Amino acid sequence: MSLPQGADGEQAPPAGTVVRVDVASGELLVPVGCVVVSSGGDELVLEPAGRGSATARPGGAVVVRWTAARGLHEVPGVLTAVGQRWRVRPTGPAGLVQRRRYARAAVQAPVAVVPVGGEDRRVVGGWLVDLGEGGVRAHLELDEGLDAGTPVQVHVTLEDEPLALTGRVLRTTDPRGLRAIGTATARLVEVVVAFEEPVDHGASIRRSVLREQARARRSARAGGAR
Repeated sequence: MSLPQGADGEQAPPAGTVVRVDVASGELLVPVGCVVVSSGGDELVLEPAGRGSATARPGGAVVVRWTAARGLHEVPGVLTAVGQRWRVRPTGPAGLVQRRRYARAAVQAPVAVVPVGGEDRRVVGGWLVDLGEGGVRAHLELDEGLDAGTPVQVHVTLEDEPLALTGRVLRTTDPRGLRAIGTATARLVEVVVAFEEPVDHGASIRRSVLREQARARRSARAGGAR
């Protein structure tokens, strides 16, 4: 038996994917960050990595959510086992909840991320990977990841304009073999931040993204003409 496939061909998240599991607790949904260990057979095996895991009970209803290239996906399920590893039996097919609403472009520039609203006030430096009106992906110099949901400010300079962008950490991953770009350390963590709406400095981000996209198209055309 295999996991049910969505109407548009959506599959379950592959091993290594960082997901958010919304665990039913009374009338509340408690979000817990997890990493997919395996998604073969008829269940998902997850390793909880976030706060709130104590609320999970076998038989409890959950919704597993993750972001892929097409946008936000989710699959409903029920917990069949909890502990160091959770087992989730899907009760329906995976589905695409929200397609990407914003254009994105590869942007390489220094970035600083600062947690706000808590005791953690460290300034974390790194390098942008891509940028859009809806959020940013960056490789940061971190000894440990930032928890999903952490409010942060992203400081970056675009076209000589310094910007402070408010958002929340969507996910962090620790991809092996990351090449350090613009930094001397090889210990990098990939962090995705979703901006709050309305997006601060949206017009500036949009201009920068459109220019980067146009530059990439010109480069592609020039390469094809050789």
